Amino acid sequence: MVVYKDVYYDGYLLTLLEGFKKSVLTRNTSAVVIIDGRSGMGKTTLGNQLGYLLDDHYHINKIYYEPKKFLEGLNHAKKGDFLMFDEAMIISSRSAMSDVNKMIIMAMSMIRSKQLFICFCVNSVFDLDRNLALSRADLLLHVYGDHLTDRGNFSAFFKAAGDMDRIKNLYLKGKKFYSYSSPSANFYGRFGKKFIVDEKEYEKRKQVGINTFLSGGEIKQTQNKNFIWLGALIYHLVVNKIMSLASISRAIDMPPQTVADKKERHERAIKDK
Repeated sequence: MVVYKDVYYDGYLLTLLEGFKKSVLTRNTSAVVIIDGRSGMGKTTLGNQLGYLLDDHYHINKIYYEPKKFLEGLNHAKKGDFLMFDEAMIISSRSAMSDVNKMIIMAMSMIRSKQLFICFCVNSVFDLDRNLALSRADLLLHVYGDHLTDRGNFSAFFKAAGDMDRIKNLYLKGKKFYSYSSPSANFYGRFGKKFIVDEKEYEKRKQVGINTFLSGGEIKQTQNKNFIWLGALIYHLVVNKIMSLASISRAIDMPPQTVADKKERHERAIKDK
């Protein structure tokens, strides 16, 4: 472990992240990190430590719990910002994960040349959109432990020079059984306990996000068990001139008329309130 900015980092991880930082800040690109693992293993702790290292102005306001607010944050982000999306409250819902994947696809279309660091804390990389895992993710950190108190372990997967793309191969080989055994990780490491941001304030904001989800403010369940938050998100993106209907249609591979219909239904719902 190496001390950097008063935080203990794995030496190999520190070197890797410093390379990411240099590439993003000197080239017209962004970096995408996925941190996955079961609840309680320290995904957010590790994510905060990455933000602290990569973003000199990282703070709790750069952690998002709701898709709409995350995309709004991306729209206003500045060069070198580290933004983290924590989807812990919706890991049990396949329908919700489907819509979160749509949000991620939209996000990828927004960050191409913004020189940002984007981190997704998720239950499993195997739940994510195939294109993100196969083509867009630059680093996967899988946190794990033999029991709830066995925290601080991670395995790192990425495409090193002259080597296979280990994220791609892991996704293709392991998705059926959610297995992380093949290929082996590029390296294994440990991370410390420092949470970086105010943990009580984080838990408070996270609970607000959970309550919003459960009350239907961000994601509302319909009779056919689909979620209609996507209409609200499309409406928000178009009205605030973040994305056009056409660009949203292309990003999430949805017919233009369907995208327009979702926006119009949300507009009617607002007027009916």
